[in-house]
Amino acid sequence: MQSGKITCPHCSATLQTATSDLIGRRVKCPKCGLPFLARCRASAPGRGSGGLVVFLLVGVMVLLLGGGGYAIYNMLKDGPSGGDQQAKVKPDAPPPSGSAEPTPFTGTSATPSGTTANDFAKPAINPVPPPANGVEGPAQANPKTDSDQQTKEPSSDETEPKKSPDAPPPELTKNDPQPPPPVPPVSPPKKNPDPPQNPFGDPDLKLPNPKKEENRSHLPKDKQEKVNLAVDKGVKYLLTSQKPDGTWPSIIPASPSLGYTALPALTLLECGVSPNDKAIQATANYLRFHSPAWKGNFVNYDLSLTLLFLDRLGDPKDRELIRFLALRLIATQRSDGGWAYFSPLFTNAQALELLKYLQDSRPEPYVVLPGGKLAQLPKASKDGPPPVLQGPVEPIFKTPLYVNQLSPAIRALGVVTATPAAKLSGRKAPLFTDAPRSTDNSNTQFAMMALWVARKYDIPVAKTMALMDQRFSSTQHPDGGWGYHADEKESTDTMTCAGLIGLALGHGSHKETVGLPGGVAGAKTAKEDPAIKAGLAALGKWIGDAPPDWSVKAEQKNIYFIWSVERVAVLYNLKTIGGKDWYSWAAHMLVTNQQPDGSWRDGKFSGDNPSVNTALSLLVLKRANLVADLTESLKEYIPITDPGSK
Repeated sequence: MQSGKITCPHCSATLQTATSDLIGRRVKCPKCGLPFLARCRASAPGRGSGGLVVFLLVGVMVLLLGGGGYAIYNMLKDGPSGGDQQAKVKPDAPPPSGSAEPTPFTGTSATPSGTTANDFAKPAINPVPPPANGVEGPAQANPKTDSDQQTKEPSSDETEPKKSPDAPPPELTKNDPQPPPPVPPVSPPKKNPDPPQNPFGDPDLKLPNPKKEENRSHLPKDKQEKVNLAVDKGVKYLLTSQKPDGTWPSIIPASPSLGYTALPALTLLECGVSPNDKAIQATANYLRFHSPAWKGNFVNYDLSLTLLFLDRLGDPKDRELIRFLALRLIATQRSDGGWAYFSPLFTNAQALELLKYLQDSRPEPYVVLPGGKLAQLPKASKDGPPPVLQGPVEPIFKTPLYVNQLSPAIRALGVVTATPAAKLSGRKAPLFTDAPRSTDNSNTQFAMMALWVARKYDIPVAKTMALMDQRFSSTQHPDGGWGYHADEKESTDTMTCAGLIGLALGHGSHKETVGLPGGVAGAKTAKEDPAIKAGLAALGKWIGDAPPDWSVKAEQKNIYFIWSVERVAVLYNLKTIGGKDWYSWAAHMLVTNQQPDGSWRDGKFSGDNPSVNTALSLLVLKRANLVADLTESLKEYIPITDPGSK
């Protein structure tokens, strides 16, 4: 028997298949795809090969006598029936028969077509649990990363008809939590151009950082390079520590948390990971499915961070889900203007009822005349523009006549029962119809940031923001700080940051409220807010100085506090707080305490874990501003400076 190698004359690929079965046949090279006649240079026959040749000749004669000669003739002439035979080659071997590439995520309609104000049987998300690998597509027993997956063209008998993504899902009962129906549309959030994708799960590839050239930190080049390297390592850690279902670990292993999943994904977006990346889409699928009826241990944190993530993701299909989450957050605000951990489930009927109340109770701007009298702001008429009334503008909240006909659950909500004091009086009168310690400023700051974002989705938040503003305006301590609870007398570093963010949101909401009807905008005041000035002075006492030499490791402080400082600084557009370069101080601390795997381990705050610590640290290093439009609004409304600057 001849032996040797068969080589493709077109691409020089060497076949693996035994040569004696292919010699003289037309075969198709799987590397270049071109057919050729298989030939080989025979080597010297070995000992005993003559007997084998005689045996083969006898076998051929038997086949000819048995009627197989014609079949053998055709095989030698044209190759096997059905086309050119495909042989295996060593380089670029064909994919295994069972491999398939997952179907890329396409998303499902956030609100089924045909939903009206009186039809809420259809859920806003697909009521099918997300697949194990977190990406929509055919189920796979052993999900693999991109580098392990190969494509395969399915045959016609293997392809099953797929259900249209627009097909209506099964109907639910009227009490199932679902987002409300659409209202007049608003422009969806603008998507950032997709940066280059990071192959999910590949620990050997770095993620290109599209924001690396934007050096807003005023750091020297060598220190900025250390920051950039720390960001790349942190992003790599978050990508490789994500679970297959799109989540990240919670502090309670047996109890997952939406917040502990939404925060790392939000951070990845802020660090330049594409919204279309598999890691981001896996998280989005998980949050879309679980958030409407979520009942975890940190519900208001969970809902707030989920809303912030979905807004930052920028998918228009999430509009109605964002609106539903915002209404549920508004429903859990207490009459003292704050939020707690607990949040009851919310139905579509309740969401619609609350939405109508909020729309009907929008404030009307009044002009405060000399002597304290109020005059309703005149409106334009057919005869021309309205007369100009001199004086500051104050929004007055209306109470709809049907308030007593609201359902008991809605009528008892804090946003319905409480009436905020006038902004111009400083809102110094606290509203504590609930127990003062039933809410806290930590939950409150997350909810109010999420609801500021919800304005873009036609959710009326003026009264909610006014109650929150009154909470922080009336509970600031003489030293300029705030405590964890509204009635606490001792100021803390993190809650002082929360109070400053609350005051900023109060100013931003007031500016928008008085500027809506009649075209009268709140003019930029010539004076700084003394409450903000006192708060910044108090905060500066907790901020340190960075050493010139970053080779010296800094003592790790509370990462939650460092992130709180960053949010205040970028919100108020401050390079220094208390006369100190807050970013150099924070960046030096984080860069010198990062672990070799890219994570931060000892967060020094309640509820810390490696994924959350890493997410917060990256947000600080990237100087992420989750409410950037508020920063621009404040620039036009009120002067803000660092009271400690020289």
